[in-house]
Amino acid sequence: MPETSSTDAIQMSESMYSRERSTGKFKYRWQSDFAKGHVSRGVGVGLSKGFERGKARGMAKGLLMVLEARGLEVSFQLREQVLSCTDVELLGRCAKRVGAIGTAEELFD
Repeated sequence: MPETSSTDAIQMSESMYSRERSTGKFKYRWQSDFAKGHVSRGVGVGLSKGFERGKARGMAKGLLMVLEARGLEVSFQLREQVLSCTDVELLGRCAKRVGAIGTAEELFD
């Protein structure tokens, strides 16, 4: 069997990596328990954050729908403030108040 220098080995691995990446077949599998643990925790945190963002976005849209259904004028600034809010607890408090306020601007007061 012919000897392979370290330079040849690096070039072959780079070639294989490029080919796998270009075909979409590159899937690295973490080997150590340490790495697997970090990856799984990262996935869990990402899913949790995504769920919270989705929940906040849905609550914000619901608040805007109620304000509009009540015939309250919603300014562009307030619409942006509501839609950019990611605090689910704050949005929950606003949801409890939305039926009792006189103007849309009172929502966050």
